[in-house]
Amino acid sequence: MQDSHGPTASPPGWHLALRSIFRGTPVWAFRAGMFLTQGSETKRMNVDPIRGLRETRDIEYVADGHPLHRLDVLAPQAHASAETQWQTKTQLKSQSKSQSKSRIQIQTELPTPHSPTQAAESAGDTAGLPVYVYFHGGGWTSGDKSTVTKYCAHQAATGMVVVNVNYRTAGRFQMNHMVEDAEAAVNWVHEHIREFGGDPARVVLGGDSAGGHIAALFTATSSNPELREHFGMTAAPRFGSIQGLVLHCSAVDLSMLFDPAPILSKNFIRLLHPKGRGVPAASRSLRASAKYLSPIEWVKSDHPEVFVSTSERDYFYDSNLQFINRLRAALVPVETLIYGHENRNTRHTWQQNYRFAESQTVYERLTAFIQRVTAPISAPLMAPGVAVGS
Repeated sequence: MQDSHGPTASPPGWHLALRSIFRGTPVWAFRAGMFLTQGSETKRMNVDPIRGLRETRDIEYVADGHPLHRLDVLAPQAHASAETQWQTKTQLKSQSKSQSKSRIQIQTELPTPHSPTQAAESAGDTAGLPVYVYFHGGGWTSGDKSTVTKYCAHQAATGMVVVNVNYRTAGRFQMNHMVEDAEAAVNWVHEHIREFGGDPARVVLGGDSAGGHIAALFTATSSNPELREHFGMTAAPRFGSIQGLVLHCSAVDLSMLFDPAPILSKNFIRLLHPKGRGVPAASRSLRASAKYLSPIEWVKSDHPEVFVSTSERDYFYDSNLQFINRLRAALVPVETLIYGHENRNTRHTWQQNYRFAESQTVYERLTAFIQRVTAPISAPLMAPGVAVGS
């Protein structure tokens, strides 16, 4: 494992050879593969649920009835008392709308080795907890929040409120719809997360693979008016700032699809880029479109702090290294956890698999990162041995 002081050089030749085997995977083949594996992955990643949490599932964060405009909230039991008020309001609304979709609430009361109550009390948190808003992966075309339920539960068990978000996917929708959904979800958090024990002023975004890309691109829109205009967003964000960004094996630079042996076809750019009369003609070439779709192209010095985990076995390893370098060039504090080729467990999005020791290390570092970047200025928190901005 490499330390947090900087990315290594480009991966050895075996990495390029592996990528060449899957060179230019077409959209249809990727979607078919995701469809065939999603069910088994969801089951495999959620064995032995985490105890001691309160889960509220399938909350509608955009009132349009779309089945993908749903999110789950996972909160430590001791900080979810206000959720009863939310459930009561939901029940009253359901009584007046017989067709409305009910929320599913799951309460588990058994203690765990990492008791969320103890974690919150040891942190001296008498107000709202930090909030971690997570976007699942799936190549922009598929995936579901249910696959990362246990991943989110692991984080909630450390003493934070986790919001697990579904969003509209590519095929019928484009990237402007996805960042619009990200903004709507974060806006919902700022308006409602106090009801679940969270603090709307202590928000960190995160995601894996395509979900990390959406989180990073949405984060970039907060300080780039040109990007907001390109995606048809309002001139200014509707909420306060984001305190941090967490990226697991994320696709942060779509110019990689022009490489000699890209893992995905350039048709993904065509699939994702906004369409219609409102799209400037200058952005319609593939490379120009890739720029608007690439978070790496929109990094500024006011970008929130970032935690990146990746490995030499990840498809997006190169682009993650380039993103880290771009952040540092802009003087944006960034922490990294980068595993080498010898770590066999660290294939793409390994972070979801709690069975791996490498995943547990990610969870520990992630918890420390979120606690630090969301801590009140008067009482900063820092993981032992981890330098700020390292």
